[in-house]
This record gives sequence, C-alpha cells and structure tokens, in this order.
Amino acid sequence: MYKEEDLLMEEGDEIDAKLRIVNDLLRSEPPYSLTKNDVNSVKKLINELASRLKIAEQTCIKNTDLLGIADDGLDVDVEELKCDVAFENTPNSLASYDSDIIIIEEAEMLRNIKIEDSISSRSDDGLRINEGEIANEKVEEEEEEKEDVPKSTNHVSYNKFRSKEKTYLRLKSAAAFDKKVHNEELKYPLGVVYDEIRKIWIVCEQDDKLIQIDEKEKDSAVLENHLIKNPSALTILREGHSIAILCADEFKKNWIAEYNYGNRNGKVTLIVHHNNSKHDLKYRCRGLARSYAGNIMTLDNPPSPNCPRLRLISRNGKESASFDIKDARNPSFIASHKKRVAVSDLGTQRVFIFEVNDIKWKHGSEGLNWQLINTIGDERLGVPRLPVRIYDSAEFNFVAGIQYDKDGFLIVADAGGHTMKLFDKDAKFLHRISSDFPIPFMSSFHINRHGRTIIIDLRGSQEKLCFAQLSSSRILDKWVDAHTKPKPRESSRFSRSLSRR
Repeated sequence: MYKEEDLLMEEGDEIDAKLRIVNDLLRSEPPYSLTKNDVNSVKKLINELASRLKIAEQTCIKNTDLLGIADDGLDVDVEELKCDVAFENTPNSLASYDSDIIIIEEAEMLRNIKIEDSISSRSDDGLRINEGEIANEKVEEEEEEKEDVPKSTNHVSYNKFRSKEKTYLRLKSAAAFDKKVHNEELKYPLGVVYDEIRKIWIVCEQDDKLIQIDEKEKDSAVLENHLIKNPSALTILREGHSIAILCADEFKKNWIAEYNYGNRNGKVTLIVHHNNSKHDLKYRCRGLARSYAGNIMTLDNPPSPNCPRLRLISRNGKESASFDIKDARNPSFIASHKKRVAVSDLGTQRVFIFEVNDIKWKHGSEGLNWQLINTIGDERLGVPRLPVRIYDSAEFNFVAGIQYDKDGFLIVADAGGHTMKLFDKDAKFLHRISSDFPIPFMSSFHINRHGRTIIIDLRGSQEKLCFAQLSSSRILDKWVDAHTKPKPRESSRFSRSLSRR
C-alpha cells in the first residue's frame, strides 16, 4: 500500500519515477485495496505531472473520476475504477515515455477494476477521432446496453501505440512469454486467442490439442480431450470463462466445441456437430468469430455452383443461418467488431467487410440483417502480385489472419507478402506495420491490449510461435523481405588471377 508521502515526492525527483509509482498502484494484483488518501494522492500526482510537463493547455485530461471509494476512508475492495481520460495532441515530453509508464492507459484490467479510456487523437492520416465520432460511439454504447449486447472482446487500441502525430506502428521481436512453450512439439498450430481477464494465451495445434500459456505464472499446459480433434480456429465466447473451438475429423467434417477454462476441471462440451443435418455442416469450415449478439460465426465453401457462405450458429447450438459470399472463392479467416465482420478470401486475395446484426435473430433468417459494405484488395483476378511491388499498398500476395481493435481499425496479414497492414474504420489503407524481423509466412496472429503479440509461423522449422511487442516509429522502416539473402561478392580479375595461382 502506497502512502501519500510516497507518492508526493520531493520536487527534485524524476518524473518517470512518479509515473512508475502510479502505474504500479493501478497494476496491483487482486485483491486490490485502496484508501481515500491513496485516491487523493493519485489525483494530486496527476495534476502535478500535468503542471510540471507543461501540458495543461495542450493536453485535455477530462472527467478523471475515481469511483467506488468508501466515504469513511477505510480500506475497501474497489469494485469498479472508472477513468475517462481523453488525450489531445499529446506533446513529445509525455509521448516519449515507455508505454509501460503511461498513466491510466497501461493500467491492468483486473477482476475488480474497470478501465474505460477514450482517446481523442492523433493525426490527419485517418486516425483522428473527433468529438462527433465519440458522441456516436456513446450513442452506440447506450443502444448496446438497451439491446443487452455482450461486451466486446476487442480490447487493444492500435492508436494507443502511436505515441506521436504521424507515427507508424512497429513490431519488435520479443522473448517468449514462457520458454517451455518452445519445448512443446508444435507440428501445425493454426489459431491463437488471448483472454484479457485470465491473462492466458490459447493456441490450437492440429495434433489434437490446445496449448495454454499463462502469462502471469510464466507457465504453459497442454489440453487434450476426445472432442478436441484437428482444431483449426478459436474465438472467445465469454471472456474469463470460455472459448469456442472449430474441430474436424479425418474427413474434414466439422463440429464446434466449447472449452470452459473458468471451470476448475476445464470442461469441454459440444455446441454443434455435423451429424445434425439441420445445420448443414457437411462442408469444411474455416475460421471462427463471435457475432454482435454473442453467437458463433464460421465460413464454409460448398462445391460449385454454390457460393461460399458465412455461417451463423446460435450460442446454444440449436439454430443456424447462412449468407452467400458471392464474389469469394475460398474464405478462410474471419474477425468481428460489433456489427462489422471482416472475411479474408484466399481465392481472390481480398477482404470482404459485412455488417451483420443478429440481435433480434430467433430462427432461420428471421430478424437477421446483413449486407456487404466494403472490400479491400485488387479486384483483378489472375494479376501477379509480387511482394516487392505491393508491400506498401492495399493489395495482398496471399491474405491470411485478420484482427479488429476496439475502435474498428483492422490489421490484415499477408502471408505471401510477409507484411501486416493497417486499415481504418472505412477500410482505407493507412500503412504497413514495420518490424525488426522478417514477418513469417503466417496463418493467424493475435495482439492483446498491451501490444504483446503472437504470430503463428506455418513454415517455421523449429519455433512455430513468433513473439513480438507492438510499438511505434517516427519513420516507416524498410520492408524486411523474408527471402532476401546477401548477394555473393563479385570477384575482380585480380582476385581471380590470384586464386588460380
């Protein structure tokens, strides 16, 4: 427990030390206990830092309210800590600090602490969120509360890692969260998710198992069950509780199971099976995502002349519906953000973006609203897409995994082009995400709210999981080509004559 005299240090103390204290206080492990004096001290410290950094006029810090504190000043468990903080035109002095030190934004989402941050920023390249957009988001949130929509599982904000105006997202190679995970015999991992409440990564391995990496305990475990066969995709169903797993038999007939890791016994149950003819799961399915109303979405590809389909399956597995994706050929990855659903198609090397509203869905297509609203990629089929020519454009060589953030921005992986590309809410290409390592030929990836990243390398000879940290850079680094090899030095006539001697 920090005391007021610990927080309000001498004037000569370093600012970053104070920032670290506030950060440590907010990131304390549960059970979390906070006194009224602590709250007042944090408020004073935030005001002091704002004054000392001379950002009072440039930075807008609004509605910093610490709620849920007992009036008697005694130690109490904080049930909810809400901090609505808006940063406008953050100056270099504050932005230059490590992301681990930034107040509020880096506070852990603990079991008994709720952090709500709305960031108004940053530049004119498509990442500005104006007051009108914030107002619209508040209206959407109120509508979601009325409609009893499940809380979103998208917690990362790509904008948060852009520390300055006109900066670019960048991936830095990082050490494995658990060294033992590389000792696991990963033959063909395909999907990965992260639970922000439990602080666990889950990777599906087609060798009939799941790898669960506990980020807190720095440990990993293997889960095997008779229902987990050839798992190829995962999605969070209830954060802190369970995920859905797309499985298949040797004939590529599918079923979807639920793994409840919130249960002590780690119970695995069946949601829907291909034997149930009602759901028409006789064709190979790919990808998993959670819909706006908390149902399950996947993709399948019936034989011609039928079109590939986006499949919707109710949370209890009793109802299903489907939509034709007319211009797609081999849809394989799917991601969602509220009503937005993105589908990457390996057949056309494009990304299709739909709006799907299933909040009033009961059975069949009754109460379902869906429409195609945008596409990303070159519509000219058969045109060669050399990675060296398209790495800084909205085209793809071999499109792969996709992930939305909580603001509706989308990252699309290009496995064949060895790139990851950022798009705004309107599917406008912003920039390539640079890296200090070659982006592997990946299947999927996941970035958690603190920027920690796992990329699944399909062609990795030894390490199938690539660990990285999302950050930012003032300049867009050069593209790192995975196939680039140093050219042999050409010998001169003189050197050749010496070698003959």
